[in-house]
Amino acid sequence: MTRCHACGTEAAEAARFCASCGSALITPSSTPTHLDFEAPSGRASASPTAITPSSGPPPGAHGSVAAMRHAPGTILAERYRIIGLLGRGGMGEVYRADDLKLGQPVALKFLPQRYASEKDWLERFYSEVRIARQVSHPNVCRVYDIGEVEGMPFISITRLRVRSPWYLPSFFWHAIRSKTQAKKAAGNLGIALLTDAKLTFWTKSAWTDQAAMRAFMLSGPHRTAMPVLMDICDEASLVDWTQESAALPDWKEAHRRLVAEGRRSKVRHPTPAHDAFEIPPPRV
Repeated sequence: MTRCHACGTEAAEAARFCASCGSALITPSSTPTHLDFEAPSGRASASPTAITPSSGPPPGAHGSVAAMRHAPGTILAERYRIIGLLGRGGMGEVYRADDLKLGQPVALKFLPQRYASEKDWLERFYSEVRIARQVSHPNVCRVYDIGEVEGMPFISITRLRVRSPWYLPSFFWHAIRSKTQAKKAAGNLGIALLTDAKLTFWTKSAWTDQAAMRAFMLSGPHRTAMPVLMDICDEASLVDWTQESAALPDWKEAHRRLVAEGRRSKVRHPTPAHDAFEIPPPRV
């Protein structure tokens, strides 16, 4: 067994992602000795360029999950799902991702956050893209586009089902403490809870960015609650994305996103519905 670097949950040796928090699992055997890129087809996202690898190192192989700007599973610009970090250097970070509209793998390069607001660095970056787009060769990764996502609010949706009324006191204790923590957390733009049928509970929250959400998730009462919830819940799922508005989505949209783009979290006593990722719409 291996252990998740982000939340401490145990995982099978062959697992690539943590079933609890979705983070990439980093093991010595997953560290690559080279990057293997082929000629590509893809598009950029974020404030960086994009190149399309058909193969490459495993997600998270070049650094700890906690140090990543974008966690595996994150949806950017309502189009790109982050798979993992390919590498980082002086001019930024490169992530492997899936283009959800075209159904193709892409690589996304992000300018370092410390330079993102500096005019000279931005112009240098745009110049790099303009020159790279003119290059077409079987052994060179094509650059297709450039855009921006930094500064866009980060939305997170969580659905939990408590497996027995006996566990409700414990669940409410952790839920109240976590909600209080979230309201006081740096970068929180709003949070709302919904009590659904059959001991099911939904949470939606908005953050200034993913880093703010992860800082909350991996600290204080919420970090303490995570291993407890794995035991007292028998269904758990989550989804997150960036959007232009800081307004929280309605519950219908939250459900649609969760079904279409979400992922399961690890629970120790999963129901058949959890294993099949069957999520009924919330009762509003």
